[in-house]
Amino acid sequence: MHSKVICCKLYISESQNAAVVDAISRIGQKDPEVVLLNKFEDEYYNRVRYTLVSYINSESATGEAVFSPIRKVLLAMIEAAFSAINLEVHCGTHPRIGVVDDISFHPLTQAATMEDAAQLAKLVASDIGNGLQVPVFLYAAAHPTGKSVSAVRRELGYFRPNHKGVQWAGPVLPDTLPMKPDVGPVHVPHERGATMVGAQPLVESYNVPIFCKDVPTVEAECAPLEANGVRAPGGAEGMEGKRTDQAKLSTMHPKVICCKLYISESQNGAVVDSISRIGQKDPEVVLLSKFEDEYYNRVRYTLVSYITSESSTGEAVFSPIRKVLLAMIEAAFSAINLEVHSGTHPRIGVVDDMSFHPLSQAATMEDAAQLAKLVASDIGNGLQEEQGLEVDKGYFTDLSKDMMLERYFEIVSAAD
Repeated sequence: MHSKVICCKLYISESQNAAVVDAISRIGQKDPEVVLLNKFEDEYYNRVRYTLVSYINSESATGEAVFSPIRKVLLAMIEAAFSAINLEVHCGTHPRIGVVDDISFHPLTQAATMEDAAQLAKLVASDIGNGLQVPVFLYAAAHPTGKSVSAVRRELGYFRPNHKGVQWAGPVLPDTLPMKPDVGPVHVPHERGATMVGAQPLVESYNVPIFCKDVPTVEAECAPLEANGVRAPGGAEGMEGKRTDQAKLSTMHPKVICCKLYISESQNGAVVDSISRIGQKDPEVVLLSKFEDEYYNRVRYTLVSYITSESSTGEAVFSPIRKVLLAMIEAAFSAINLEVHSGTHPRIGVVDDMSFHPLSQAATMEDAAQLAKLVASDIGNGLQEEQGLEVDKGYFTDLSKDMMLERYFEIVSAAD
């Protein structure tokens, strides 16, 4: 067992082509010394974040500063992405500068240092820039002066939409770059774009969506958070990247609610995609993301819609999300058999958990609780299943450091 453990987050600009996403995932699972902890697919951003963990040594038989098996796996995943994805035909609601948009390295154990992470970042940057001839921009501990990722992005014009005001479509970088890459050619290949590589402490992300188009108001509300080290939207630049579907919901209805639906199946792509399509049928319900965890063998679907306190049926509340959820749940029960399900995370059912979260200021915890009870009745009385529901706010976008380490050592030990 190794004392130095490191994490890498790899962001690939593609989530809508399941075959490509799964092919890259399989490459990330080939080396038993590298653990692909999760794969976070964002359909609106049209990108995937792969989280990998492995060990790192300060001595290398090749004479390089550090060695980690993660380097070879990353290069194979990156080559597969460049072979299968063309940035010229890619579009999404999140900024990006390349097919392989960002790679960040994070020391996880106390023995692993930021210098270890930075050295590995530079080696991977060289593999991409010099080996694959794609411009690479370094940031944070990997950059000679420690330049932040946001500073590099602003210099590159990363936050400026280039399509319909709120979308990023095709290449966004000019042929002549506004600054020289740290590694690789100065010419940007249109089909691949450029890449950013950095090393920094692990940020445990917790997203709280903001439903407001008034940038000064958002900045004023976020100022106290930023003073305490919380990263808030970056003014007008940060607001440009918000999903337009959320904005439409907030302007039509003051009460906006979120639901996270956990289904005990991630390895059957056809089932996962079928349930996703059901979640996208109602224009009043937005399927924000689909987070597939291959080791847990479950998927978290995140849906957003409005909720009203008046219902023509005489019930306490009404939300279109209820009908969509029921259709997704029925599809899950029809396609998944818990008796043959296995995974590394505890679960009590095919539909293992649902949580409801008030998002806008007008939506209350009572609204969320009332909707939770109605959905519980749909399942318990209508589908004859028992289901506990919880209500909270916001959502984590990745595993915590402790969870990463726990699962990494668990999986590596099982492989040994």
